Amino acid sequence: MPKPTYEELEKRFAELKKSAGAPDINTTLLDIFRCIPSCKTFEEAARKIFDQCKQLTGAQSGYVALLSANGKENEVLFLDDGGAPCTVDPTLPMPIRGLRETAYRTNKAACENAFPESSWMDFMPEGHLRLENVMFVPLNIEGVTVGIIGLANKPGGFTSQDIGIAEMLGDLAAVALTFARSQDSLKESGELYRSILETTMDGFWVTDIEGRLLEVNDAYCQMSGYTKNELTAMKISDLEAQEDASKVTRHIEKLASMGSDRFESRHRKKDGGIMDIEVSVQFRPEQGGRVVCFLRDISERKKTEAALVESEQKWRNILTNTPQIGVTLNPEAKIVFVNDHLLKLTGWNEHEVIGKDWFDLFIPENVRDVIRKVFFSAMNQKDAFGYSTYENEILDRRGNTLNVAWSNVLTKDADGKSIDITCLGVDLTERIRAEKALSDSAAYMQSIFRAAPSGIGVVTNRVFSKVNDTLCRMVGYSREELIGQGPALIYPSQEECDRVGRVKFEQIQKRGTGSVETRFRRKDGGIVDVLLSATPIDPSDHGVGLTFTALDISERKKIERSVQVAHELLLTILDSIDATISVADMKTYEILFMNKYMVESFGRDLTGELCWQAFRGGSGPCSFCSNSRLLDDHGQPTGLYSWQGKNPITEKWYINHDRAIQWTDGRMVRLQIATDITQIKDLEEKLRQSQKMESIGNLAGGIAHDFNNILFPIMGLSEMLMDDLPKNSQERESAEEIFKAGKRGSDLVKQILAFSRQSEQKKVPTRIQSILKEVLKLSRSTIPAYIEINQAIQSDCGMVLADPSQMHQVGMNIITNAYHAVEDKGGTITVRLEERNLEEAEAGKYDLRPGRYLVLSVNDTGCGMPEKLVDKIFDPYFTTKEQGKGTGLGLAVVYGIVKEHSGTVKVHSAVGKGSTFDVYLPLMEKAGLAEPVKTMADLPTGHERIFLVDDEEAIANLEKMMLTRLGYTVASYTSSVKALEAFEADPHAYDLVVTDMTMPSLTGAQLAGKVRSLRKSMPIIICTGFSEKMDEAKAKDLGVAGLLMKPIDRADLAKTVRRVLDEFKGGAPPE
Repeated sequence: MPKPTYEELEKRFAELKKSAGAPDINTTLLDIFRCIPSCKTFEEAARKIFDQCKQLTGAQSGYVALLSANGKENEVLFLDDGGAPCTVDPTLPMPIRGLRETAYRTNKAACENAFPESSWMDFMPEGHLRLENVMFVPLNIEGVTVGIIGLANKPGGFTSQDIGIAEMLGDLAAVALTFARSQDSLKESGELYRSILETTMDGFWVTDIEGRLLEVNDAYCQMSGYTKNELTAMKISDLEAQEDASKVTRHIEKLASMGSDRFESRHRKKDGGIMDIEVSVQFRPEQGGRVVCFLRDISERKKTEAALVESEQKWRNILTNTPQIGVTLNPEAKIVFVNDHLLKLTGWNEHEVIGKDWFDLFIPENVRDVIRKVFFSAMNQKDAFGYSTYENEILDRRGNTLNVAWSNVLTKDADGKSIDITCLGVDLTERIRAEKALSDSAAYMQSIFRAAPSGIGVVTNRVFSKVNDTLCRMVGYSREELIGQGPALIYPSQEECDRVGRVKFEQIQKRGTGSVETRFRRKDGGIVDVLLSATPIDPSDHGVGLTFTALDISERKKIERSVQVAHELLLTILDSIDATISVADMKTYEILFMNKYMVESFGRDLTGELCWQAFRGGSGPCSFCSNSRLLDDHGQPTGLYSWQGKNPITEKWYINHDRAIQWTDGRMVRLQIATDITQIKDLEEKLRQSQKMESIGNLAGGIAHDFNNILFPIMGLSEMLMDDLPKNSQERESAEEIFKAGKRGSDLVKQILAFSRQSEQKKVPTRIQSILKEVLKLSRSTIPAYIEINQAIQSDCGMVLADPSQMHQVGMNIITNAYHAVEDKGGTITVRLEERNLEEAEAGKYDLRPGRYLVLSVNDTGCGMPEKLVDKIFDPYFTTKEQGKGTGLGLAVVYGIVKEHSGTVKVHSAVGKGSTFDVYLPLMEKAGLAEPVKTMADLPTGHERIFLVDDEEAIANLEKMMLTRLGYTVASYTSSVKALEAFEADPHAYDLVVTDMTMPSLTGAQLAGKVRSLRKSMPIIICTGFSEKMDEAKAKDLGVAGLLMKPIDRADLAKTVRRVLDEFKGGAPPE
């Protein structure tokens, strides 16, 4: 059993308070319960509970003890001897034995009101106070008894009400013990928390709402130079170097509304110095408005930042006053600084260029992309050069070209990441113009040709006529090996060479130049990814030849392939998860992604549609949409949000885990991972239904037991009246009707016992038409008259080997199901019963053996069912009825019973046309005849002595009368205790013991055990109203020779008594 929690007991007491019990006891229990949290120790709480336990039960003495660490002894917490003499030392460990051991073992209260006469006296130590009666109440925590309350010497003995009160107080003591242990655990946690705060390097404060310091740690004492006593006598404003008292007060008030904050401030130290601090603060209203602060000394960091600012200012002054061009760019190529020399040279003003893209504003379009690529390559590589030189053209404000030679300095952080680049340039415009006159020189062109960082070549008449060194290095061939060869030499295949030629030609035809990505094959067989660009030497005559450049893009392609592999790997993982995963825009609700499992669950890919429409079939955003919970007031993700719900599209239950994430384009989206929990929900519902049916079954068993005791005298006396009255007399006929009514009642009891699983079912030759007539009669009385019931029952149908009560249940369940189908709008129920011969082909369709069958058909004109529901209606707990009109077990029970009888059930249904249930049951090849009721003359008799015990006086008298008529001498008793005393006086005075099973004080099984201890060879028969506590196997284990089920049939009684006596003649059977 679980440990009793404070909340659970509070609920029980609330129910107890509403009950009709004694209000003074209820009030006392509630008062004890509510005082537990105020007790400082468990012993204090236990003393209060024990005192009330004594007062409420009337006990005069007792104690409270806890289980020792070795689990073998009681350690007495305190003992109250009530003033009685006792020389036993109460501090000694108390062994767990005797009645105490029973309480520990069963986890239930153990009581003995005749203690001096009981066997428990053997366990009492010498010198112990005299005990007239005792009761031990366990303290149970999580199914384990961890202590005990002992009570003793109540005048008159303990009652069941005393036991109930004591058990409730035992539960209260268990709660008090659990509460005390949890308080100890909290104390240890607090000490650990204190230790962490004292060892942290950051300062720590706790203040009240007025700013008074309530608690500080050693770290802040070292930071400030004050002692703890000095600081706890101060306020925040006493230490603040930036804010006065009023500003501190306003800051705290603002914090109370915000909940937490993080900021920088300055504090005065004891020596008068100032320290810069970073403060992380949190307001705790649940602790009476406490303010918790962590403070870090950042004075050194502030000094470093100031030094950096000063250094940067010096650098700026140099750049501003230099006669050269000066510019600083950030990693995104945005201009963050320009000097006056550059502004004068280009004609721009400072405010017009700061923050603008350098390449868009100053670099000519024809080289813009190339230079931009070089720039970003250098900025994004951690091992990029720190200093470099470069020459390129720039544009002035009017679009004129200026040539500049640059010296570049790259600034990096500690991780090698580029922060900015500062460029100093010299205007080379005039020099370049002079050199332009020599640009036609072949030597100059050749130098540029050879120095180019990209592979360059010229193709004339479809062969290489010129190649530069870069191209030679790229493909691994020498210039001599390439000149005069066709381009196919450096391609992986002729097909690729032809493809590139076609693409370039098409592009040149359209825009005068061509560019295509391809692959070169090196001389050593290696492959190089390249970006190939080509332009005709003479645009007006393509036959002159082509100039081409080849840029090695192997590294870029490698990165792209790595990204593609990572992307495919991620998709593979997402598609292999057995959960629906989706991403939707949080503003537009557009579905951006669905994994494979989700696509299969919804039947198609819904990407691009609106989530509330595609996933829920709604006409607008869902009222329970989690978007508002996933972002805080600042638009930042709040973390995971989980919820459950049933999807109307898939009709499945899911547990959904939602969180906000940033999508690849920067917008916030909702990521949802939903796991199918439909099976868990079904199991929960089945468990609830199972528990409900178990409770109903237990109630039915109890009713059946009492009803059997009522039926037994009715059937027995009417049967004897039939023997006494003359045949054909009116009185005899009346007695027969009484007997028949009793038999019907007995059959009803069997059905109840079968329902509660307390009776074994026996199959006998049965005429279904007789049972069906009873079912129809009962149904007609309960189904409203506006529903018509037609019947067509073949009266001469053969017999079926079946359990009559189960067949009655089958008929009732199917007709009740038909009634529910026509209940709302009215209609007709038609019941047919007929014999039908199934040939092999037809029988095979029904999974039956060929032969003759009895077919029960029930048709209704109700609403019918769609085909997809027909296969589910026999599943346990499946129902289409509204709440409260069905358990979902009726048809499942029918199916189980029919299958157990080697038959089957077939259903034919259509929406709007009603349903038909056909039950097939195999007919017996030869119907057996019911055994005729035996008369007194047919029953076996005898002259032995029978010892009869039954606590019901009417049943004891009836059994005695039956046995006396059969010739036996009977001694009957209605008290099992007095019966045992009589048997002990003369165990050999009887030949047979017949006893009831369920009796107060001493049950039939207990009586049988004591009788056999006195006379082992004594034959015993036990009578019982239901078989939960006794069946043939249990009876055999007890040495019982016979078992009779109530109501007892006279013939069964006569035969069983005679059989047992005959078996024991000449001595008892072997044990």
